Amino acid sequence: MRNIVLTAQPNGAAQVDLFGEMGDWLTPLRFESVGGGSFRCALALEDGVYQYKLKVDGAWALDASNERTRSVAGERNNVLSVGGAAEPLLFAPAAPFVYEDARGGLVIVAALRRGAGERLSVRWLEDEAVSLQPAPMQLVREEDEHLVFRARLPASAACTRFVFELSDGRRVAREDDGAAFAVGRANATDATPAWWRDAVVYAIFVDRFRPAQDHAVWTCDPGPNVAAGGHLDGVRRSLDELQDLGVDTLYLTPIHVGASCHRYDVVDPWNVDPLLGGEAALDRLVEALHARRMRLLLDLSFSHAGRGYPPFEDVLTRGRESRWAAWFQWTLDPYGRARLAHYGRRDDAPLFNLDDAEVRAMACDVAERWARRGVDGFRLDAAAEVPMELARAIRARVRAVRPDAIVVGEVVPAHAWRWRAQRAVDAATDFGFHGIATELVARRTIDAPEARRRLDALDVARGGDASSSLRFLSTHDHVRFATLARAEGDPARTALGLVMLLTSPGVPAILYGEEVGLRADIAELEPENAWLDRAPMPWSAGERDETCRALVKRLLSVRAGSPALRFGESEVLHAEDAVLVWRRAADGDVIDVALNTGDTPVEIDLDDDARPMLEPLVMVGDVGVHAHTVTLGGRAAIVARRGRSGAALRRHRLVQLEGRARMAADFADVALAPASRPTRIDFAVTERCNLRCRHCITFAPERTKSGTARTLTPWLLDRLRDDLAAADYFGFVHGGESLTAPILFDVLRAIRVARGGFPYVAHLLTNGVLLGERSTARLLEAGVSSIAVSLDGARAATNDAVRVGGRFGLVVSNTREAVRARRQLGADLRIGISCVVMDSNVAELDALVDLAADIGVDWLKLEDAVPVNAFAARSLLRYRDDARALDRVARAMARGAALGLVMVDHTAPPKVWRCELTEDARAFLAADEFANRSEIHPCRAEWETACIEPNGDVRLGDFFGALLGSVASEPLEELWRGPVARSERQRACVGRLCAGGRPTCVTGGAPSAAVA
Repeated sequence: MRNIVLTAQPNGAAQVDLFGEMGDWLTPLRFESVGGGSFRCALALEDGVYQYKLKVDGAWALDASNERTRSVAGERNNVLSVGGAAEPLLFAPAAPFVYEDARGGLVIVAALRRGAGERLSVRWLEDEAVSLQPAPMQLVREEDEHLVFRARLPASAACTRFVFELSDGRRVAREDDGAAFAVGRANATDATPAWWRDAVVYAIFVDRFRPAQDHAVWTCDPGPNVAAGGHLDGVRRSLDELQDLGVDTLYLTPIHVGASCHRYDVVDPWNVDPLLGGEAALDRLVEALHARRMRLLLDLSFSHAGRGYPPFEDVLTRGRESRWAAWFQWTLDPYGRARLAHYGRRDDAPLFNLDDAEVRAMACDVAERWARRGVDGFRLDAAAEVPMELARAIRARVRAVRPDAIVVGEVVPAHAWRWRAQRAVDAATDFGFHGIATELVARRTIDAPEARRRLDALDVARGGDASSSLRFLSTHDHVRFATLARAEGDPARTALGLVMLLTSPGVPAILYGEEVGLRADIAELEPENAWLDRAPMPWSAGERDETCRALVKRLLSVRAGSPALRFGESEVLHAEDAVLVWRRAADGDVIDVALNTGDTPVEIDLDDDARPMLEPLVMVGDVGVHAHTVTLGGRAAIVARRGRSGAALRRHRLVQLEGRARMAADFADVALAPASRPTRIDFAVTERCNLRCRHCITFAPERTKSGTARTLTPWLLDRLRDDLAAADYFGFVHGGESLTAPILFDVLRAIRVARGGFPYVAHLLTNGVLLGERSTARLLEAGVSSIAVSLDGARAATNDAVRVGGRFGLVVSNTREAVRARRQLGADLRIGISCVVMDSNVAELDALVDLAADIGVDWLKLEDAVPVNAFAARSLLRYRDDARALDRVARAMARGAALGLVMVDHTAPPKVWRCELTEDARAFLAADEFANRSEIHPCRAEWETACIEPNGDVRLGDFFGALLGSVASEPLEELWRGPVARSERQRACVGRLCAGGRPTCVTGGAPSAAVA
């Protein structure tokens, strides 16, 4: 927190109030008069950029002492930058200007004042030892006074540092001290639960949903404020239908004892209302939900009490003398007498004083009690009116009991990022999306270009990935979307709204009955009093729109089967008149959605050279599809998956089939910008490691300890999927321990899909701690066909002194289990052991050979240490000066061969020229190829091998080769043929025996997968 003091000197003013993003834009912060016509307001603020405005004697005014402003669509406010950038840039290292995306990367947003340039870039680093890397920023929005830019940095380390660079080369850093901005990764235990990103929420007004037992008069609406008789057992009896619909998370309005049928007016916050079935009914519901792997959210409402609440009744009797007087808010009547402040226009709903310590304790205790009952999360009612400290405390108490619980805030103000940034909520209601969908589809008061501008603004201002938004068409406090569509004369528009909701980013929420067309005949326009739209849920077939339900079920089914629709990014492809087209993409899945909200048919060309085919998944209205051309009738929509055409599939198959042959031809022709793609791809999926090996050449222990270790993300994997088809060898041999990173299996799945049945080798180097029988079976299923296990001694004392934390006995046991799994599954899996020979273990080489043979592995590799640090340098064996070391290595090689092991001597590897192989080099190469399950051709490395770092950096030949660039900003295919790669291939040619001419060696060869 920083202490900030604002001052104002309005001429002759009596009162100055501050409204803005420091609060909720509704509750003012009062300036204090300090005499002489001056006013001051003391604030304690986190780093951030806050928009605000003053109200001087009831009239809106800008702060004359602050020249920094931001204007959007003519609405101009001051901005206060705390710990942020100086002009001409609006930025601070906090939401909504920076956040981690759930699929990887650090998203940076900055607003550049008009006139300061047309371009902006960011220079960043994750490791103090490297220079700042440039990353261009994309223009995503134009405002009255600023151009808004965005970039996604492929950062995954604990901390990222960066500065901005203007088009004239000037750099912009922190305004107060000129230092680079620093952003740390969120605490994993404090992150939004992973299950929430896939959730489909169904909102239930409990009293109006379903009775304990169905009866004939259920759907006879009893009218406003009259109980209909909904019951928790009614909810439980409906779970099969809701699960069949595609719902997995229920949100219930308050179920505690309340004074009204909606129960937002608290009477007993501790217990389930007996009219809803009491405690036993809740237990039955929770048990039934969890048996179906569904979840339950409850409403937490601490806004106001109702008649029957004991403290309120005592206050009614004793007034300000009551023991409970401080629990409520008080105001003055026109005569200066104290009276209770009530909710809205009611006089029986006193507002809680949420600044009172006892009220706060009660709120936290109540939340914890429900969490202990098995509730999976909460909707915090009117979250913007709950003091931030209390909201944080509630969330912390809930998380302490249920670490995977979710707290969703009902946040009406547009700057919901503030509540998420303050750890008050995990996600917030997206009233902005509700407004856009209502105006574009139901009311038709805006066109598609305006909808696009407003959707872009939401995306920029959200300050978090899409899962931080709970999106909806209807709520129990507002007129239903279907009612509005009917009021505008076109009920059919409800279907278009459902398509928009269920194919857009964010977590969707369906209001009870929305799926069966529940609506009112008249649109009540008074918020929070929409009783006509709180009608009882119809359960009889004749009262339900089954066509609407079938559409919702189909949309949710498509969503469940589509990574793109569940968590893919969204890009608006077209917005013109009444037509809006957007694309979602993730995990190689690409979905296009087209919406025609107008009455006139349109024809849209959805051309895409890479994915020209359209597979219709959902169609609403009159839709025609011919190749990549879509015809949409009035009020029509289509959801379609993009795919390759027959010709594109054939080209893809040729890439899979001919990858190595094309590479060999390019190598033979000395093609510096080859037409082929990499045929070998090595991944460093993570730099994190569960050991602290003292001789580690990748510095994984130091990176893990310091927090600079990086891990590949799904977003970067998506940018590599098309490049996997041409490769037939994939190595996971660098960085940290691959098995600690779940992304390893995502990469393996992507390889299997890309290869489409064509053979390949996936080779994994592991420290063995996480290997074992089950993980080996999983690796086999994922396509791994070669495993190397690192051991640096034949005894625990020797190995564990070097591989700190390795637990020698566990690694040996896990390797035995891997061998056993291979045998039991009859798998084509090659397993070996790799040992770095040092002065500490050279005497144990014979014992290590015997151990390897006893375990049943196929090969044993002896490697020399690399002097990357003082320990490794001290451990080096001086083979030329140590005859005993040479003898022990030679003896171990012979002993292993006699025991049937393929032995690889890397302690003094010969130079391999395939055009002039000596007998020793030929034997060495054969053994090395066996251990790596790969054809090895050193001269061809620059034509066949691309190495992918966790941040998307691409190196040529090996992980110590030239840096070509990053797939975060350029496709691998372009980097592979770019200027750095061409230069490196030219240099490699000069260093060969053929001295830059056409290679004289054999350039063909079988695919790696066929190497025996």
